[in-house]
Amino acid sequence: MQEFGHAKSLSKFVEIRQAFINDQQHTNCSACWQREEVNTNWESRRSIYQHDDFHHNLNSATDFQLEHLDLRWSNTCNLNCVYCSSTFSSRWAELQGKKQSFKISPTVTDLDLANLKILQLAGGEPLLIKENLGILERLNKVNPNVSIEVTTNLTMINNNRIYDNLKQFDNVTWIVSFESTEKRFEYIRNGARWDDFYNNLNKLAMDFMDIQVTMVYFPLSGLGITNAIQVALEFTSPDNVFLVSQSGGHGFDNLSRSALQYIKQHNLDQLIQLPDILQTRLQDQILSATTQQTETLLPLYDKFDQLINQNHRLLFSELYE
Repeated sequence: MQEFGHAKSLSKFVEIRQAFINDQQHTNCSACWQREEVNTNWESRRSIYQHDDFHHNLNSATDFQLEHLDLRWSNTCNLNCVYCSSTFSSRWAELQGKKQSFKISPTVTDLDLANLKILQLAGGEPLLIKENLGILERLNKVNPNVSIEVTTNLTMINNNRIYDNLKQFDNVTWIVSFESTEKRFEYIRNGARWDDFYNNLNKLAMDFMDIQVTMVYFPLSGLGITNAIQVALEFTSPDNVFLVSQSGGHGFDNLSRSALQYIKQHNLDQLIQLPDILQTRLQDQILSATTQQTETLLPLYDKFDQLINQNHRLLFSELYE
């Protein structure tokens, strides 16, 4: 049965890789294709990995060698961000009375680690996932020049062995997530404190050179995102600040037309203060936001308020005026 399962998995990998080589849409790659269609300026993982530098043999669908490892051992996380879920946050799971949603234990050999070009650590919060420490200790022995990417909420870097271990590597890129400031930041990223986060950004910039920031542009960050961008620019260059959108119950289509117009006009007025590349990125988000609603309806945040004992309607009152 195990051999059958392995053969079945291998067949699927060959199928996906062949579609990738042929630049054809495969269902397993739908997220990247959809993101590319929504924002033509965005380079997805799919488009980035089509370059020869990222492949052992880009011409063969069967010649495998592990070169990019995306490790998400579990959903262990100390925050329950408003647009997240129990799938990616154990704290969300606790709030909803659920057990931890997932935990995996992949076998990664020293040979795998020696051949890696990129190690991506995500989660959950990777600085809280203890298995990452063991991988980094082994990697430092067999492949210290590997490129490492860490996607983090940046709330747990002090007295953290994983963070300290990462300082032993020369090629570490930090992908920090935030999209608002002060009290609105603390609501969106429930469990975090703005002053602590800002201090951690300062520390990170002193310890590491390569910092990227990813911001979610959605109704609750719409009026504060330019402030967040200005903070990000204190620690990184304009081309390292990226904006992504949310859909479903977190999309702008749940706002009233007047509320959306207010947000759009506010951000259009702020554009002139931003570097050219960020003017383009924010303007793309502004133009893509649409709604047909006459009234703002955000039931997901009403439910969130009940879980965290807050009131988003007071903190984000412009959405309801």
